[in-house]
Amino acid sequence: ELEIDEVFLRRYGTDVERCSITAHYDVTAIATAVIALDNSAATGRNGLYTTLASSNHVSLRRFFTLCKGDAVVHSWDVLHGVDVEEDVQRTSLIVWFKPLEKPAGDNNIATWISQRRDFEENGVAQFVFGSAIESSSTPGKYLVHPHDLCIQSASLGNAFALDRLGNLCSEGDLSSARVTQVAAMLLALQPSLKSLRSPLARERQRLQNGAASAKEISVLLWYEGALRGLATSQLSLGYALMAKARDKPECQDLRVLSALFCSFAEQ
Repeated sequence: ELEIDEVFLRRYGTDVERCSITAHYDVTAIATAVIALDNSAATGRNGLYTTLASSNHVSLRRFFTLCKGDAVVHSWDVLHGVDVEEDVQRTSLIVWFKPLEKPAGDNNIATWISQRRDFEENGVAQFVFGSAIESSSTPGKYLVHPHDLCIQSASLGNAFALDRLGNLCSEGDLSSARVTQVAAMLLALQPSLKSLRSPLARERQRLQNGAASAKEISVLLWYEGALRGLATSQLSLGYALMAKARDKPECQDLRVLSALFCSFAEQ
């Protein structure tokens, strides 16, 4: 049983300088209703789309054909985004829902996620719950730290968690103990790193030797996110390789690989 939590309008178009929103989860709503206020999505080529959690490539997007007044309702674990063509203007009404009865106590953020029976094996649930804690006004009051949830999710191969950890390592926002955890997780995660050759072989070798810095670990995290089709990881990896290429002008492979991943992200 649900009740309305928040209601707001969302506008897209060149007049408001926003034509898209990248694929994401609604981290504070158990369910979301999207109501079309115009016919911009009537042809099924604009507006709301869903995609696979394993990749955000544009070819995997599935748009909803919505005429004015039509609605789509989706649960919290549906990966979705919005994209409209440049000459299209779109307005929709968004309704976020929450459970009718709140649990006792203060720690009641996204309990529909944290109390799932499969929570320990569900990488999406762990990532979304951690994001909900981070977006709360008092993240410190929760028994679990969002960074630990992110590590749990990444260990199950969740691309969004891998990308988030890459950013945290790059910015120096992850504790040294958690950086050590992430390094061990990376070594166990994928055989892709074990056979990795130039130009990321140095980072891999230092990881195996326990000498990799947080910055070097961030590159390997983005590499894993990039392989799973996450555009933000592909772009971050492309920039990181470009920076390496500036220090090693003789290494053409770095520039080629940087261009390759930036091209993937652009697609």
